[in-house]
Amino acid sequence: MKKRGFYYISGIVIIVILLSVLGMVFSNIAKKPVHELETNFFNVKDFGAVGDGKNDDADGINKALEQALKNNGTVFFPSGTYLITSTINIEKDDSRVLKFKGEEGTKIIGAESLQGDILKTDLKYNFYISDMEFEHKGSKGSCINSLFIYAYNCTFTAHESNDSPLLVFLGSDCRVSRCRFETKNPEALAIYYTEIGNTSINSYIIDSEITGVGRGIMIVDRSDPNAARPEGLKVNGNVFTNTGSSQIIINEILHLDIAGNTMSGCSGSAIILRCHGYGPGGVYISNNKISAAEAGIKVENKDFMDNIVKYPHISSVFISNNIFETGNYGFYNDIRIKNFVIKDNYFGDHSKAGVYSKDAISLIITSNIFNETKGYSLNVTLKEVVSGELHAVIIEGNTLGRKNRVSLAGGSNIIQPLS
Repeated sequence: MKKRGFYYISGIVIIVILLSVLGMVFSNIAKKPVHELETNFFNVKDFGAVGDGKNDDADGINKALEQALKNNGTVFFPSGTYLITSTINIEKDDSRVLKFKGEEGTKIIGAESLQGDILKTDLKYNFYISDMEFEHKGSKGSCINSLFIYAYNCTFTAHESNDSPLLVFLGSDCRVSRCRFETKNPEALAIYYTEIGNTSINSYIIDSEITGVGRGIMIVDRSDPNAARPEGLKVNGNVFTNTGSSQIIINEILHLDIAGNTMSGCSGSAIILRCHGYGPGGVYISNNKISAAEAGIKVENKDFMDNIVKYPHISSVFISNNIFETGNYGFYNDIRIKNFVIKDNYFGDHSKAGVYSKDAISLIITSNIFNETKGYSLNVTLKEVVSGELHAVIIEGNTLGRKNRVSLAGGSNIIQPLS
């Protein structure tokens, strides 16, 4: 019995000692910053960068970048202001993983003399950047121009003389999350999602803030007739307060989801759909709150390349469960669109019309609530029926205001009683 008691007490003592030692070890680990725990962190200050906002840190950053690429590692930027006078170029090497990591107070500045991008990368995969602030003081060039990017908790801005996009990307599976964009030039874009030779798919712009005096997001502005149309972009949960002429411009894409955004302050139209290239198709606009000076959603024509498609068009657009308030129009269209559905939305306080549509080929307007006290609830016209085109306009189940105008020159139409 005495031996058993001895072993029992000894066991308890040993366990207490082990727990005490482990506690000290984990306590020391917890006190160390992340970059001291991982061997593949490459601190730019260890390679000559100063971070005082005065000295040119491009050389130190490039040296750290070179080592990080060799080791699939992370370029770490401690708190500080890093001045860049020449573009940081990352060459194509799809076998590598590269991360840029900052912390609170990390800022990258493109010098006034820099007339190009601050950072340009041709990595097709695996480029990650987080917790950093970018400011371009030159009159030309983007903060980042990247084939692939995964950006988290970053801030982007540029000088008022610079009309370049703040961020350009064009690859597949990209993600921009919890970032902030402030444009200071009315013509500048916050984000330009552009085209490449191969199809790019499944990218995200989510939970971010777009503000300033410029424009918001542009989706493709085709310059190469051989480029592929991108597929599968989600623009979700963002806050747009930029006051430029647009907040989202959609030129050409297959499958686009715009959902859960708050859009206000635009001096033109919040969302613009353009008949350009192969055009947008399969666009879903839902659960947004939208107000703009001209229109919440505007469909317009644009010059296109005859050698891309003979008859570009916009089709298969679904607009549902949105709130459209104030400005001239909630929805505005003056070209021959087809397969548009406007369903379960709220329209209120527009000076000209909740829904204005001219010459739509096929259009469904159903189950919407119109609280229009100034302009029309509906102003829908079709002046000409083209031989061979199947026309069908359905307007039913809406709660309408007192002022409506529907004038259709043929087709198979279903129209609810109008006041």
